[in-house]
Amino acid sequence: MAAVPSLIAERLRGLLAEERCYTVPSAFDALSAKLIEQEGFELTFMSGFAVSAARIGAPDTGLISYGEMVAAARDIVGAVSIPVIGDGDTGYGNMLNVRRTVKGYADAGLAAVMIEDQLAPKRCGHTRGKAVVGREEAVDRIRAAADARDEGRDILILARTDARHEHGLSEAIARAAAFHEAGADILFVEAPQSVEEMRRICEELPGPKMANLVEGGATPILANDELADLGFRIAIYPLTLMSAAMRAMTQALDALKVGEAPAGLLDFAELRRRVGFDAYYETEKRYVGARIDPVEAAAGSDAEEIETVNSTTMAAPLTVDEKRARAEKIHWFHTMDLGDGVVTHGIKPADRLAYQADRVFAHPVEGHSVLDVGAWDGYFSFEAKRRGASDVLATDYFCWSGPGHASKRGFDLAKAAIDPTVREKEIDVLDLSEDAVGTFDTVLMLGVFYHLKNPFLAVEKVGALAKRMFVIETHVDLNIPAKPPSMAFYPGRELNNDPTNWWGPNVACVVAMLKACGFPRVTVDAEYGAQKGSRALFHGFRE
Repeated sequence: MAAVPSLIAERLRGLLAEERCYTVPSAFDALSAKLIEQEGFELTFMSGFAVSAARIGAPDTGLISYGEMVAAARDIVGAVSIPVIGDGDTGYGNMLNVRRTVKGYADAGLAAVMIEDQLAPKRCGHTRGKAVVGREEAVDRIRAAADARDEGRDILILARTDARHEHGLSEAIARAAAFHEAGADILFVEAPQSVEEMRRICEELPGPKMANLVEGGATPILANDELADLGFRIAIYPLTLMSAAMRAMTQALDALKVGEAPAGLLDFAELRRRVGFDAYYETEKRYVGARIDPVEAAAGSDAEEIETVNSTTMAAPLTVDEKRARAEKIHWFHTMDLGDGVVTHGIKPADRLAYQADRVFAHPVEGHSVLDVGAWDGYFSFEAKRRGASDVLATDYFCWSGPGHASKRGFDLAKAAIDPTVREKEIDVLDLSEDAVGTFDTVLMLGVFYHLKNPFLAVEKVGALAKRMFVIETHVDLNIPAKPPSMAFYPGRELNNDPTNWWGPNVACVVAMLKACGFPRVTVDAEYGAQKGSRALFHGFRE
């Protein structure tokens, strides 16, 4: 009998098929799961240790029941859209209980369930007093779990062994291999005690492997890239968020106890957004029309005015659904990560843009003020800010004022999602001046030159705003001689059937223009374009 398909299980399988290791913070309730998703993590783990502590205030010593765990699973799954892996402990009884646990977790919407080989009552894998059942019984648990998966709703089986502590690593690896033969999708050898043991686990076992990183536990805490190099697909942090939350709560309680205001609290607007008030009110409008937000009416609006060239205000943060819905309606030029799993489908792919950004910013802009001329939907503006620019102004005119203002809608959404501090001004290239926008340490003019009817005048005017560095990227014509400086003229739709493509300079022409405009030192990167030599990148320096 084939399993009933599950989109969330298939999504997890797709993630595990990629050659990478996922950092997976563990959730202990719906709110912690929401925060994990809001911060951009692609999956989460429902930790039995953490749920036992949060839900019943008891240690992970077999006290929490199947019913309490499956209820916690429903709460967590209902709060997020990312895959959730659930801790199924020992299956809460014999093989029939294991089957019930797997089916119950699948029906709750979990993407995977972890079943382990400890003797009941089970213990946290990094605490004393744990013991495991015999290998045959352990394998039967996994076989029962796999049968339940195949006969019901699809869910991945994560098979865990704690045999390392009592019987040594070789026995633990042998058990895990047998679990794979019994139908497990993911393997987990608990509490290896060295990097070499972790390497053995990955080298000797098939399929995806999981590492459990407990601060203060037996297993070495490694960086994600080190775990990926060893061969792990998942690295869970089961207690990190709970530990951080407990520390923050006790510090706040200590302050209140002595009559002080707790430090480091979220402001009320951020608290509301994180919990979901903003999304609630937006959804409510679909059914009962616009209403005054009662919480906002009581607390007052705290929207902060941001000073820009054309003064604007910072909008409230977008919900994931709002972001995704708006992104799907826009024709994007750049592929950009808007956070929360929302990626734009741009003409320029992400890997190509990352390659080009490394070349554009080959000379660091950290601490610089940056002007991005012809920003389109703003990839390089936001990238400059991400790389440490102190201030960024994005400008455009043709792309922001064309039919439907498509790229301006993209820029506005990207600004709201990526960095609201990036400023913008709609202004034509030839209207740029110190009076209009000021001067900047670094000026970018990428993909603009060949669209201009008067390119040298533009280089002169824009270059005057650059105090240190002027970066130009442009199409270059490979059919004209490399010297002397010259340009090909493209009437009509001669270049790429685009009536806005006018000029094809040679490299010498752009270098000569930059030097004539006060940039005596010029570097040339002719490897910038997808087709070798068809585009070039120029960095002009004042000194």
